[in-house]
Amino acid sequence: MSTTPSTERGQRPKHHLVDTPLIMVGRMWSELVQWARASMLDSRLHLVNPEDLSIPRCVVTGDEAIALIREHHARWLHARERHERRPER
Repeated sequence: MSTTPSTERGQRPKHHLVDTPLIMVGRMWSELVQWARASMLDSRLHLVNPEDLSIPRCVVTGDEAIALIREHHARWLHARERHERRPER
């Protein structure tokens, strides 16, 4: 997981997650995401971007969630190792 700081005038820094999975466990979550796609993607409303709705990963079981977490962690470790091996300029 990585974060990028951002600030708004007069406020404390905020951190935005980058390439971090939002894992929703249970049967009901896929229906919620489908509803959001059908209801919130209206370009006149400016509620959500299509990319936003690709963020949630809906799974039914805890085992599926653990598998996604392990997959993400492996990618994060690989990226970190590449970054650490990169020569400094």
